[in-house]
Amino acid sequence: MNVARAVNLSQAEGSNQNSVIELSETIFSLMQKLFEAIAKIDPLFANIKTEITEKTTALESETQQLISEVNDFQTAHQKLARIVALNDEMSNLMEHISHALETKIQSSTFAQDSVHELADITERISQQSIAIIQSFNQLALLGI
Repeated sequence: MNVARAVNLSQAEGSNQNSVIELSETIFSLMQKLFEAIAKIDPLFANIKTEITEKTTALESETQQLISEVNDFQTAHQKLARIVALNDEMSNLMEHISHALETKIQSSTFAQDSVHELADITERISQQSIAIIQSFNQLALLGI
């Protein structure tokens, strides 16, 4: 606006030397104000850029960590599923062994007691494994 006023003023007075000097001084003054404003704004932009860079880096790092933790969880879940399968197989084998031993050694009380004890141990192991599996499944559902 000041430049427009100065131009209008110079046109009204003609093209004398004073109006040219005033116009130059006005333009120079406006340029100084512009440079001062830029000097005040530049550090703000630099700070904003620095903060954005830091936040982006932190976010990328946290994202990578989260991906790693999800992969670890999936691996643990797969291992747990394998343990469950192996436990089922072991329980079935123990049951077959128990039945086979029971049938072959019915005359011996000691052998029968051992087979029953083995069957009880197998049953407890199976129940404990199922309880552990259920706990892990609950943890998985909770997202832990």
